[in-house]
Amino acid sequence: MRVEEMVVGGIIKEAAHLLDHGIEPGQSCASKAIGYRQTMEWISKVRSENRLATIADLEGLVHSICAATHKLIHQQMSYHRKSNHYTWVSLSDENHTDVVTNLRRYLDAETPIQGGGCKMELNSGIMTKAEVKHIWTISPSTALIKSEIGQMALNDINQTVFRINNTS
Repeated sequence: MRVEEMVVGGIIKEAAHLLDHGIEPGQSCASKAIGYRQTMEWISKVRSENRLATIADLEGLVHSICAATHKLIHQQMSYHRKSNHYTWVSLSDENHTDVVTNLRRYLDAETPIQGGGCKMELNSGIMTKAEVKHIWTISPSTALIKSEIGQMALNDINQTVFRINNTS
């Protein structure tokens, strides 16, 4: 839902502004960010085809941004799974007072109470490999884009970003 809100809420205009000022996808920090890069590539594609964007195009953009987000999650989880610099804390197993007490005890200890790293336990605060794989199977909802709000946003996008008047 958050990605849909970004798409109908203005990321397309912001990305078009970057393109209009000569910034290409992946060229600067802003154009490398998840969401902006996919949106800039999407705008470039639709502009090169010299056509109106459609609801299906917006849905494809949402899916593209979600796929990039899932890829980043996978990369981060793979990286952190191998690191022993982290101690994962489960907030679901204890009350908050116990969590704070245990964190203070851990931080005050001269040697770590535990070695750190990712624990592949249920509710450990990180995702298992199976959970990460499951994320890849989730198809984002595009109900907002398919709604009247999405159609109004699409009309505005076509008029302002693509500089094409939609007479329908």
